[in-house]
Amino acid sequence: VTDRPNGVYHVNAVINGRAVRLTTAPRPSSECASQIKVTPAGDGFDITCNTDDCLPEEDNYIDLLLRIDGNKYTARIQLKVE
Repeated sequence: VTDRPNGVYHVNAVINGRAVRLTTAPRPSSECASQIKVTPAGDGFDITCNTDDCLPEEDNYIDLLLRIDGNKYTARIQLKVE
């Protein structure tokens, strides 16, 4: 996961040091973020969301479920909330 300007997070997959092309979009879930949008972008996907309901003193994140070659993987995006 790479932070990009304006609250955009870029997701791509690397397994055992090898880049893996994601053919299906990650499935996001969050307890505070809403309007989560996943869009294809280059070698992965960009993820944007609304963090108005996230509180700065809490642990704010988006969990991602990825499917690669029939296997399930999870990743977590730590949200920057001010």
